[in-house]
Amino acid sequence: MGRNSLILASAAFAIVAALAVVGVVWHNRFHAREAMLASGGASLAGDRGSKTASTKPGKLDITINLTPPDTDGSQSAAAEPTFSNFSGDIVTLAARPMLFVTGKVNVVTNDSNKVLQADYGRIRAYIAAHGLAAAGPPFAMTVQFDQEHNVWTYKAGIPLAAAPASPPSPDDGIALGETYAGTAARFVHIGDPSHAEPTYAKISDWMHAHGLTPGQPTWEEYTFDPATPVSQWHTNIYIPVG
Repeated sequence: MGRNSLILASAAFAIVAALAVVGVVWHNRFHAREAMLASGGASLAGDRGSKTASTKPGKLDITINLTPPDTDGSQSAAAEPTFSNFSGDIVTLAARPMLFVTGKVNVVTNDSNKVLQADYGRIRAYIAAHGLAAAGPPFAMTVQFDQEHNVWTYKAGIPLAAAPASPPSPDDGIALGETYAGTAARFVHIGDPSHAEPTYAKISDWMHAHGLTPGQPTWEEYTFDPATPVSQWHTNIYIPVG
């Protein structure tokens, strides 16, 4: 699931198998944007878990035109971005236990979709074998992206209803942790997550327009049933904000 701003993806959540990568160029563009957001870069314009919210999301402006009118009341020709069909929510997230796998993948020479699919399969098998219960969709969290070598470091995880009595052993290759706790901007991408570059471009502009600086980590959660048409797939994209 190449993302240039945040890469990625229980029976209803057996997801990543259906996701396809568009190609090397698309991957690189996604990850360049992801690296910008994940690094908390000062400039967002022009340059890429888990949803237990302890407060109701606060809907921000749906339609914004940041260009002030000229003295005659007309709009300047060089209008800044408007967001008539795009918006984000600010949510406060509570920590939940999660099982996750940390991995690295070269997104040019490897299919990150297949890598994530295998990781989620391992986690689901562990959950079933130990009598645990998943409490949300799988997610992919960006740890780092090495633009020079096209290597994405990530955490692929699934939140749990309750933590196990004892953590997995190192031999399992699975770790116990907690999901992000704090405030984040949440956006929804509709359609194939592998084609989310336009959504991330809007996220960059939207956050810049609202004076928000992205924090870390950034992640996506895959809330759709892969049996439904791709046009109905919803991916939640989270960017921590201070």
